[in-house]
Amino acid sequence: MWELGTAQATGVRFSFAVAGSGPPLILLPGAGGWQLTFADLGAVLARSRQVLAVDPPGQGRTRITDSAARFDADGVAHALEEFVAALGLTDVDVVGHSWGGGFALRLSQLHPHRVRRLVLLAPAGLVVPDAWEFRALRLPVLGELITYLAAPTAVRHLLAKSFAHR
Repeated sequence: MWELGTAQATGVRFSFAVAGSGPPLILLPGAGGWQLTFADLGAVLARSRQVLAVDPPGQGRTRITDSAARFDADGVAHALEEFVAALGLTDVDVVGHSWGGGFALRLSQLHPHRVRRLVLLAPAGLVVPDAWEFRALRLPVLGELITYLAAPTAVRHLLAKSFAHR
């Protein structure tokens, strides 16, 4: 049912899965998620929509093709706008979860002509800043090294700190 595709933006080669036909709907996962995070939901939505489940820059199969590419919300939002344009879409509905929600919101702020409707699922980076550990993960080289060397107990601690209210 899902077909895989790629689209080039400045500094980023996006990977995405697409299914269905109809008005386009982009699904953006949270940190560590990838296009098939939304496989079950996307399959239901694809009954009446063209669903594009996108790997954000640095996640899943999406590749950074230029070391000068920006990973902040503005940089990702501009790259997503180029992704939409590269596919020949004029405007889309966007669902973003966690960091994907923050990216989706910024896309709608910077490029309102591209976003018809916006759905945010537990968006990150809007009011409460991310934990310092998550901010460190966004740093080139250092973030990759931390991810590679992180012990399971450290990951559990970070997730509990970020997603549980004591």
